[in-house]
Amino acid sequence: MASYLRPYVGLFASWTSVTLRVNGILPTSLRGVTGTLDLHSSLFPLLQVLANLQKLYGETYTEHNLLLSGTHTHSAPGGFMMDLLYDISILGFLQETFDAYVDGITMSVRRAHENTRRGRIFINMGEVEGANINRSPTAYENNPETERRKYASNVDKTLVQLRFDSLEGQPLGALHWFAVHPTSMNNTNVFISSDNVGLASLLFEQRVEPGSLPGKGSFVAGFASSNLGDVSPNTRGPRCEKSGLECDVSSSTCSRNEHCFSSGPGEDMVSSTRIIAEKLLDKALVNGCLPAMGYSFAAGTTDGPGAFTFKQGTKTTNPFWNVVRNFLAAPRLEDEECQGSKPILLETGRLKFPYSWQPSIVSTQLAVLGDVAIACVPGEFTTMAGRRLRDAVSEAFTQNGRGKLHHVVVAGLCNTYSSYITTKEEYDVQRYEGASTIFGPHTLQIYLEQYARLAEAINTGSPVEPGPDPPVFSKRLLSFITPVIFDNPKFRYDYGDVLLHPPRQATPGDKVTARFVSGHPRNNPRHGDTFLTIEKWTSNGSWAVVATDANWETRFEWVRTHKTLGTSEALITWQIPPDVVPGDYRIGHFGDYKYIFGGVYPYSGFTGTFKASSGPAGCSPGFSLQK
Repeated sequence: MASYLRPYVGLFASWTSVTLRVNGILPTSLRGVTGTLDLHSSLFPLLQVLANLQKLYGETYTEHNLLLSGTHTHSAPGGFMMDLLYDISILGFLQETFDAYVDGITMSVRRAHENTRRGRIFINMGEVEGANINRSPTAYENNPETERRKYASNVDKTLVQLRFDSLEGQPLGALHWFAVHPTSMNNTNVFISSDNVGLASLLFEQRVEPGSLPGKGSFVAGFASSNLGDVSPNTRGPRCEKSGLECDVSSSTCSRNEHCFSSGPGEDMVSSTRIIAEKLLDKALVNGCLPAMGYSFAAGTTDGPGAFTFKQGTKTTNPFWNVVRNFLAAPRLEDEECQGSKPILLETGRLKFPYSWQPSIVSTQLAVLGDVAIACVPGEFTTMAGRRLRDAVSEAFTQNGRGKLHHVVVAGLCNTYSSYITTKEEYDVQRYEGASTIFGPHTLQIYLEQYARLAEAINTGSPVEPGPDPPVFSKRLLSFITPVIFDNPKFRYDYGDVLLHPPRQATPGDKVTARFVSGHPRNNPRHGDTFLTIEKWTSNGSWAVVATDANWETRFEWVRTHKTLGTSEALITWQIPPDVVPGDYRIGHFGDYKYIFGGVYPYSGFTGTFKASSGPAGCSPGFSLQK
């Protein structure tokens, strides 16, 4: 805390309070209020607020369930703290300031109380770089080395977010904690200002509800103070005022008659405030977007090109395709801003007819077998995305005391399919994979944080909240695939009859084919069985199966020869392998047909015998003469 004796001449950024009412967050499962206030601190105003609330709501709110904290901005009106040392810098207590705070906080809590909705709370965490430094590093270094070794930095860089959504998925609010002093506006400032964290709150609300006036939207955002005691936003560090030399690190003094002070990353305190606020905002907005597919999705890949004139790497839209897209579901401004460099071709997150087009809830899973971790991911991770995930999981286990893992396996496409996951850098190029990263540019970062939390839960033995259940559409699914009505054999034939026999003689490399009268394969998927067999006559006088439809050298092809009559054929091909054992062979076909008057019945059929000989004379099967 530092007190500045100065008059305020106007408003630079609005002062506000952000309050969220939450039920069931306390041990007694009472309703509670939590929020952040753009002021220095809040004890004595809070006591009066509590008295006001008890007049309105009885014992609903007490000191046990009212959790309000000040952001600690140094540019808010003072004279309300009722302790002489803290009020004397502005010449003592000022009743008007005290009353303004009390009335504003009371009004904020009343609004929260009267607009309660059932919902869900999500927690997110992320590292913010370049937003804070330790302003007393020599004091920090005096802490035990064993304790300091636990941490990578002499300041906390983790931003913690509680996000509040309605049961329908509508964002209601977000509350954040980050360790940084709101002193980007330094002690030469003569305007009332909510400083960097207050600006971050305003920017967040405007991003969620573009065009809304501060404090007038339905979404509320707050950035609260944390362990900020020795943490400064003036990231250029302390310098001597005139010479620009570094200050003495221990005494924070200069050798000449000049002041030592730190400056922020911008050209002045106003731009520095915005830079720090935007750094906090960028991390706070590292969340998923509604699913959407980009233009390059339609371009396909080099493994399978797409249609029309779509190209990979497309970062602009096309008026014609926008009309087609908007006919289905037009993206909103917040959707386009959230997806960043992706031009939206299909706003699948807003397509609900006849049911969802892509998942909005996905499954994440982490398993440990000995010293091997298996990260089960719900989509297609690119090379670098997978590498970052392996590193993140390995680091999370190491930090939580388990020790280094032997290996982390990325097990793709587990439980849910949600298209692709690229790095932010790959996403910005907008090739097929980036255009198919449906949850936006920060998708990978969200997964990295989620799997790190799963690793921590495994290490500590802590339970993991299951999260929301995905919707089930099994009773609403559309299908334009016609069912199997009935099967019919060819005239004068029966099911399993051979229409084409193999040749009498074949050698390795030959493709031997046979054609059968067939029923529809959908009548029976033949679990654990086969639609075809390659069989060899054995010395004990029986046929032995040497290959099925699971072998690489066999192929089963089914053709409906007449849709109206329901006739069909099965073409079976066997490419004789180089290590074939010479002898007599036959091809078998197995299936089921659907009778026109009901019922499904099995059938089978076999070709005549043919001989398969070995390779050239003098060569054993599979043996090479080359050295």
